[in-house]
Amino acid sequence: LNNQMDKLIIGPIFGFVILGNYYLAIQILNLLVILPEVVSQYTIPQDASGNSTRSIKIFSVIISIVLVVVTIFTAPIIIPILFPEFKDAVILIPIISISIIPLTITYNYISKFFAMEKTRIILTSYLIEIVILIPGVIILGDLMGVMGLGIIFVISTSIKASFLIIMNYYIKYENTSNNN
Repeated sequence: LNNQMDKLIIGPIFGFVILGNYYLAIQILNLLVILPEVVSQYTIPQDASGNSTRSIKIFSVIISIVLVVVTIFTAPIIIPILFPEFKDAVILIPIISISIIPLTITYNYISKFFAMEKTRIILTSYLIEIVILIPGVIILGDLMGVMGLGIIFVISTSIKASFLIIMNYYIKYENTSNNN
């Protein structure tokens, strides 16, 4: 539901040309987050067994930042060559690529929460993302067009990552106060 709801709204409201550009940007994002997803699949069992995965998670965030910078500078050059009919995607891809960083952070915390068997937190984070994304697509998409769609996507993924970070600190605080 989380991965498809925005597309179900964008097509009928904004038209299928905008949806095509948005979907191309999402597909490029999916390509760019392969490494963070692989790292997440590796760290889930490591976190569950109590092994430290901090360094690989930090490395994945650094790689994500590099991917964002490279995408922001290369997408406006490469996209018109490879996909000349997707003109709006040239604007959208650099914006949506920013969400690689919060998505990487999200994958890292999801790995940690799975290991701690805190799946309710993970579910809540996805619900928060949907609650922000759906009205945001309608409002910002109407106000700002394709750029608004990219901005709300980045905002929703950033809020999701922020929620997971806050919950991590809450659990740490809860555990330290229980130990005292």
